[in-house]
Amino acid sequence: MNQLSPISAPRRGHFLCWAIGFTLFALYGSLVPLRPQPLSFQEAVERYRAVVTSPLTFEDRSDWVSNILLFMPIGFLWMAAICASGRRGFRALLVAVPLVLVCAMLSASIEFMQLWIPPRVCSQNDIAAETIGAAIGAGLWLLLGSTLADWLRRYFSASRPKQQFDSLLQAYFVGFAIYAVMPLDVTISPNELAGKYRAGGVVLVPFRGLAWNVTTVYSLFTGVILSIPIGMFLATAFTLPARPVRPWVRSALMGICVAGAIEMARVFVASRDSSTTGLLVGALGSAIGAGMMSLWSGGRARSAAARDRWGFRRRARPWLIAACVYSVFVILASIVPFEVLDDPARIPKRFHGFFRIPLETLFWRSPFQALTAVLRDILLFAPLGALLAGGLARLKFWPKNRRILQGAALAACAALAIGISMLQIYFPPNVPDCTDVLVGTAGAWLGMRLALRMFAPRKMLPERPAAEVVVAAPAALTRR
Repeated sequence: MNQLSPISAPRRGHFLCWAIGFTLFALYGSLVPLRPQPLSFQEAVERYRAVVTSPLTFEDRSDWVSNILLFMPIGFLWMAAICASGRRGFRALLVAVPLVLVCAMLSASIEFMQLWIPPRVCSQNDIAAETIGAAIGAGLWLLLGSTLADWLRRYFSASRPKQQFDSLLQAYFVGFAIYAVMPLDVTISPNELAGKYRAGGVVLVPFRGLAWNVTTVYSLFTGVILSIPIGMFLATAFTLPARPVRPWVRSALMGICVAGAIEMARVFVASRDSSTTGLLVGALGSAIGAGMMSLWSGGRARSAAARDRWGFRRRARPWLIAACVYSVFVILASIVPFEVLDDPARIPKRFHGFFRIPLETLFWRSPFQALTAVLRDILLFAPLGALLAGGLARLKFWPKNRRILQGAALAACAALAIGISMLQIYFPPNVPDCTDVLVGTAGAWLGMRLALRMFAPRKMLPERPAAEVVVAAPAALTRR
């Protein structure tokens, strides 16, 4: 098996940029809403000494988990930036120890700065949890860093769209499995599990207790859509070249098993509900995804002439029409549950709320709710960017005006996100916020970049004449 070159992307510079970016993001998110109060340095030192000398408390497990997860990427990415050039074994371990200490100092500095920014709370628990998170992140690089780097290099160096698509499905499956059991406040206490069941956190009867309204239907529909890539992954994962796609029945059964395993794992997560409804929704989405892969596999067997005849490769119009239709879906999904504002006096206040500090609304939510909101906007706008990229890549004047068209498409996505926020002013309980515009535009850019790697026309090598191939074949056999 050929080893991928360490000079292929991502290299140390890429990991360094990611590490700096995520560290600045964690620093900014920890200091939101950025409204400092007057406080003398001596008084701050006295308060901080009282905080760090107090004993640790473990009542709020979700807060511990969220702070651990916040610093895990920091430890991982900085280890990647330092060790991406080839440090392994004991040499990498010598780097990990001082790195964790530096991350602990960073966490302590952040907690100290939070004394000037109410309602932020300085806590010794946060310092301990974030130090543990940095240590776990550094340890994950020691265990899995080379594997992840090789996976990323394999994705960026893949020449076939199918290879890149399979890599994206793998990443989605891992991310979906991790998100399904977040915020990882695991409990195995029989008393807590019994209390969760009595409180309705575990529902054994499908669709029991659901209020059948627009919000419920949208939630179920979203669950099905999010499970479709899982079925697509199960249909193609670890298959043989002779049969790249599994039979639909087998893939659907695997989808049922995966959905059941996720719902079973959620039973032991204190803050997540588990139900047979989720099992059915996940199984349905997986079955649809497996069917799509089966149809796609059959469609790939058609001749290139048939594809050209129907215009699947040449025409941009179907992609752009699909982008317009999907834009309507994004608008409708963003104003659910369609409750019109009944007090016109609230309109100016809701309008000015749009210009609040970015990420401020996420601060007032739990870490899991904030992550859900961010992922929702990214996953909602990423398909729109992918559809626009698929249409633009098929235009005749695409190569010469590529950057201009990309910028125009991204500007259109940003305008759509701004228009949705303005529309949300009149549809509570949705909250208009510039954060949604930034995250949605980032999601559209991500979908556009991923799609362009698969849809953009590639330079084909010139075909060798048949006579030259016939002459070269015996020579090749002789060399063997």
